[in-house]
Amino acid sequence: MSIPFSCAAVFGDHMILQRDKPAAVWGTAPAGSRITASLAQAWETGSSCCSTVEAETQSDAQGSWALDLSPQQAGGPWTITLTCIQAAGKVCGPSCASHSPKIIQFVDVFFGEVWLAGGQSNMELALQDCENGPAELAVCKDDALRFYRVPRCAVADETLDTAEKAARWQTADPAFFREVSAVAYFFARRLRAALGVPVGILDCCWGGTSVSCWQSRAQLERTTAGQGYLSRYDALCAGKSDAEYDAEMAEYFSNYNAWQNRVAERRAAEPNVTWEILNRDCGLCPWPQPAGRKSPFRPAGLYETMLCRAAPYTLTGFLWYQGEEDVAHCEEYAVLLSTLTEDWRARWGDVSLPFLAVQLPMYISQTDAKAIDPLLFARQREQQQLAADSISDFFLTVLTDCGEFDNIHPLDKQTVGARLAACGLRHAYGLEIAADSPRVAEVIWEETGVTVRFSGCRMMNSKGPVSGFTAAQPDGSFAAAQAQQTGPLTFFLPFVSGGRPYRAVRYAFFDYGVASLFSEAGLPASPWRSDAPPSFSM
Repeated sequence: MSIPFSCAAVFGDHMILQRDKPAAVWGTAPAGSRITASLAQAWETGSSCCSTVEAETQSDAQGSWALDLSPQQAGGPWTITLTCIQAAGKVCGPSCASHSPKIIQFVDVFFGEVWLAGGQSNMELALQDCENGPAELAVCKDDALRFYRVPRCAVADETLDTAEKAARWQTADPAFFREVSAVAYFFARRLRAALGVPVGILDCCWGGTSVSCWQSRAQLERTTAGQGYLSRYDALCAGKSDAEYDAEMAEYFSNYNAWQNRVAERRAAEPNVTWEILNRDCGLCPWPQPAGRKSPFRPAGLYETMLCRAAPYTLTGFLWYQGEEDVAHCEEYAVLLSTLTEDWRARWGDVSLPFLAVQLPMYISQTDAKAIDPLLFARQREQQQLAADSISDFFLTVLTDCGEFDNIHPLDKQTVGARLAACGLRHAYGLEIAADSPRVAEVIWEETGVTVRFSGCRMMNSKGPVSGFTAAQPDGSFAAAQAQQTGPLTFFLPFVSGGRPYRAVRYAFFDYGVASLFSEAGLPASPWRSDAPPSFSM
């Protein structure tokens, strides 16, 4: 059977291609075919300039082809035409009845800035569901801000083929943008305003996924941490048939839908009801899903069925908001985040592509709040910082002033998107704007107390009384510590009168609490502890 002439699903009408770089285009064609690409730009009158061949290539023995369009400045609209000519000289297009589809043409194409937004549910949370979602949707219209939602498929089968055929690039419009990532939208909107160029987002995320879902099996097998994820999941699936998995999933969705209905009814009666009340009255969300060979939550699964379907679409960098699913194994997270970054950059063929990552905001469940703080989210934030300090061109957005009690999906995505955008404008585009949170630079143990000095900003301000410092008591337990601001960047923690010196001090190192230190630009100080592990090893 002849291989059809086609282009990867991520390419389509209304797409944004990366400006100022060779733009990768790829697909399939009969083996040995000659593929050419030409560009034509519409004039203001509506007519088009002459089309010229910009690139050409030949499909290999397996029918795969790839080429690079020449770098273009920001702007458009362009029309891109791809033509397939078989080895015998016959055009695989309108005059070729034995081959389909016809010559491929994409219209209303713009060049601008492209980013991929990856992660789990907090990246996935839709624009319509965020804080003030309906109001944000009402003003989102922007023809030069466009999203492509990578089809969410767990298995590479006919379902994926159908989903990819239906996938489309969409312009920012209330009719189309209800389901796009709120975080990625606010990031893109800020970039549009600052750079004045078209912005495209590849929306590639799935709620509830582990960091292990988004990297290759070969990469996971390289480290002890990755091997642990593989072996634990393999044990859950041992001996389970696809039919058994399907039956378990049917029962799961029955329970999940019943829970969803209870929550919807409760919210209809009381729109502002808190998650604390919802969890009490409606029960906890059924989780996790059953394990199985076809599950989207299996290690390395979505790497193959989602991420690789978008690679290597030329872009500026990656957005990453993930980590909640991995707090139970937080001591391994820095390693896995490092291998993921390495894997993605290798897939795109560029080791310098920037990663803009979100450090988890404050969160604690109602149950944990009644007991001793488990410090799982605190240690996960620490792992995220360790990874950022160890990976080149990896930048962390701090959210110690964000989060909601007993709600792992805080609705304020505007702050997250704005800070990610500031981070990108500073580190990916070189704009001189405030983007980095203050960090502890030095700790001085003195006779009567501890001096903590921050760096990374012009000065430190506290919003109200200084809070967020804790100190280790002689018995090893931690309690809130009094702190006095003694300079623009320094704070002094006096030992309790008559007490012994602290064994360790920490700032904002709790799953959920108030941390009051900010830079002059309003960026929250990074969490930290003096008794932290110094590094991680692969």
